[in-house]
Amino acid sequence: MKAASARITPTALALLCAALPCAFPAASAAESDLRPAPAAGTVVVTEANGLCELSLPAGAGWRLEMTGPSKLSLVLTGASLPALPESAGACSGLAALGAGGSRIELATGAERLKSIEQTAGRLRLVIQPPLAGEAGWEETYRIGVDDKLLIAVLKPVTIQSEVVVDKDGTITVQGAGAVRVAGLTTAEAAAKLRDQLDRNYLVDPEVSVIVKEYASQFVFVGGQVRTPGKRPLRGGTTLKEVLAEAGGFTDNAGDEVVVTRELRTGREPERVVMARHEVERERADMSLRPGDTITVSERKYFFITGQVMRANKYPWEDGMTLLQAISMAGGLAEWANRKDVRLLRVSTDMDKIETLNYDLRDIEKGKLADVPIMPGDRIIVNRRLL
Repeated sequence: MKAASARITPTALALLCAALPCAFPAASAAESDLRPAPAAGTVVVTEANGLCELSLPAGAGWRLEMTGPSKLSLVLTGASLPALPESAGACSGLAALGAGGSRIELATGAERLKSIEQTAGRLRLVIQPPLAGEAGWEETYRIGVDDKLLIAVLKPVTIQSEVVVDKDGTITVQGAGAVRVAGLTTAEAAAKLRDQLDRNYLVDPEVSVIVKEYASQFVFVGGQVRTPGKRPLRGGTTLKEVLAEAGGFTDNAGDEVVVTRELRTGREPERVVMARHEVERERADMSLRPGDTITVSERKYFFITGQVMRANKYPWEDGMTLLQAISMAGGLAEWANRKDVRLLRVSTDMDKIETLNYDLRDIEKGKLADVPIMPGDRIIVNRRLL
């Protein structure tokens, strides 16, 4: 590892995990996250078909650790690691750290892990390549005022400190004094601190700089949340955390949570759509980046009038049908005409209203498939004549 680097060493990782929650915590061999892989040998790293594959031999043990926002490390026991290949593809950024290559810095987050497979006595991790121009935004991020930094001096002595960037863009570090870091990447800040410490205080120090809280960077929350607006982005900030900071969902919130992300490659913005109930149940979440926009949709309704027990508007749900809609309205009233049910629907080009006529008896007898209901539909159950 180079002396001035923003990459995480085992010592820096310990400091980081003391300050940030690790999604894949280090554990003893008896715990479930240290998984035995089926004859001790050498880790094989290959790149094929645009994917990076790491294969562990039988008898090796492993665990995954989160070493920072969108960064994972693979910790090995019982396996040796050859020199990692230079690559500009899916395997780019891999780095062997620790004694005997006991740790592999994957230079990726969980979103790029395509699969973890244990077959034929070997463990395979398959990593997808990053989108062009989108990899490693943390590495190109420019430090700003009010950002909170985690500074780790790893040798010849161990020093750690948390500092906040002052309004003038400087931080104060023991042995280095006031150092201007605003506008620098973490690697550039680490190099500058190394030079200052080498000049004034230590001989050939090793320095790591990590942004713990991105106070100068923001995401935007809108739609059906209680307190919409701009929210500061902290290291590892997730969608669920930002939604909680925005006060949660309003009573009129719909079932879609959309994250829109501007790409740096001139392409159309990326949109990630998640179901609200999946987010609430912690089955869906994602790490956020500076400038992301989170929009919570408004609840959608359909309307039912005429000869039903409770004419009103009702929340629309995906997959709802005509018979289900009538059931939600309490069913048919005494004088309902089953042969004359009308559905008014705004056409897809929004320039006219379609009128669709249905005989409920055909649907109930299975002669006609039940009719899907769309948001905004108006159902009219007419009165039968004597």
